[in-house]
Amino acid sequence: MRKQPSLLKDRTRWPTTLADHDRVWCMFCLDEIKDPSCYEDVPYPPQSLEYQHLEEHHPLPQSTFRDIVQELLPRNFPVGWTVPAHRGCHQEHHDDGSRVSSVLKDVLKIKDLQFRDSWARRHYEAGVYWLPMIMNAHTLRHFGHLLEPTERARLIARKFAAAAGVRSHIHPYPAARIALEVPDQNKMEVFNHLANVRANRGYLSAARAAYSAAKGYKGCRDKASAAESDLVNLSSLNRRAQVERTVCAGVDAVKEAKTIVGTTGYSYLTALLLYGWNSLSADEKPALNQFEEVLAHLESAPWLYIAEAIFGKACHALRFGTHGIARIYQWLCQAQYIYIVLGLQGTPHTQLSNIAAVPEDTSCFPGHMLQTDLFIGLSAQYRLELRKEAVGESHEQDWLYRSLLESLAGGERGDRTRIARLQEVAEEEKPHG
Repeated sequence: MRKQPSLLKDRTRWPTTLADHDRVWCMFCLDEIKDPSCYEDVPYPPQSLEYQHLEEHHPLPQSTFRDIVQELLPRNFPVGWTVPAHRGCHQEHHDDGSRVSSVLKDVLKIKDLQFRDSWARRHYEAGVYWLPMIMNAHTLRHFGHLLEPTERARLIARKFAAAAGVRSHIHPYPAARIALEVPDQNKMEVFNHLANVRANRGYLSAARAAYSAAKGYKGCRDKASAAESDLVNLSSLNRRAQVERTVCAGVDAVKEAKTIVGTTGYSYLTALLLYGWNSLSADEKPALNQFEEVLAHLESAPWLYIAEAIFGKACHALRFGTHGIARIYQWLCQAQYIYIVLGLQGTPHTQLSNIAAVPEDTSCFPGHMLQTDLFIGLSAQYRLELRKEAVGESHEQDWLYRSLLESLAGGERGDRTRIARLQEVAEEEKPHG
C-alpha cells in the first residue's frame, strides 16, 4: 500500500493561490516566481518590499469594488481577488482587469429589469459567479422597491445562489433579515440557498440549520405552481446531498434532477457533482462516473463545474491509481487555475484524508493536493512543461487564461479547447481490452 502523502506545513497558506509544493507560479507565463537576487522561495503573500518583482494581478480591479460594489455588500466582504504574477507579465496584462470593470460598469447603468435578470442568469449558468452576485445585489439595492415581495424574495435567493460560488468567508446578506423581508411562501427557497452558501464556506453546522429551517416552510408553498414546487424540491434534495454528504442523498438528488430538468440542466450537473464527491469521500470507485458525465457536457457546463469535475478526476486517480502522477499534476493545475483566476468557491470536498493528509473537516482545493510531497519527484522544468500543456502559453490561440477572461468580461462561455485536449490525451492513455 502506498504511503500516504503528507501536507507540507510551511505551505498551508497557499491552497487558494497558484502554487505547488515548491513555489508560487505566475498566472501568465506559468513559470515559478523567484527572488532574482538570490533565487530563493518567495513567500506568499510577499512579506517585504524585497520581492518587488512579484505583483498581484486583479482580474476585477479593487477600484471597481470600492466605487460600485462595496456599498452593495457587507463592509468586511473581500474587495475582489488577486492572482500572483511577475511584474513584467502583470504590466503586459494590466488593462485586462480594466476591460472587465468597464463591462460591469456599463451593464449596471441599464435600468431594464428584464435585461438585468437575463444577464445575471446567463453569467450564473456560465459559472462566473461574481458578476451575477454583483448584478443581483445592485438590483436589490436600487430597484428592490419596485418589486413585489415574492419577486424580491426570488432575487434574494438568486443572490445567495451566485454568492455560493464566490470565494469568501463572509456572507453577502444577513440571514436575520430573511424573517423580516421574505414571505413565508418563499422562505423554503431562500433558506435552501442560504444552506448552499454556508456549506460551500465550510460552515457545516450552520448549513444544516438553514436546511432544517427550509424544510420547516415546505407547507407554505401552496400558492406556488407545480413547476416551481418541483424546482424547489429539487433544490432541497441537492442541499440534502450537500449537508448530509452521503451517497444515498446524492443518488436521490440525481434521480430527481433527471426527472425535473433532464440530463442537461444546471441542477442535474449540480446533483452529479455532489453525488460524485460524496461517493469519493465514501471511498467508492464508481465516483469517477459522475465526474466523467459532467465533463461530457464540456461545452455547456459552467466553469466551476468543469474545475470541480477535473479536480474530482485527479483525486480519484490519486486514490485508485488510474493515471500517472504527471497527468494528475496537470489536472490539479488546470482545476486550480480556473478556481483562482475566476475567484471561485467549490462545493464541499471533505473526508478526503484517505487521499492526502488533509483534515476531514477541511474543504480542499487542488492547492492542498499540489502541496503534498507527491510531486517532489517531478523536476521544476518538467512541472513547467506540464503546466504549459495543461493551461497553455500566452501566444496560443486557445490559451485558457483568454477563455476565462472572455467569460469574466461578459462574453460567452469561452473556449474549452485546452480542457478537451487534455481529456483526450488522458483517454488515449487508458489500457485497451
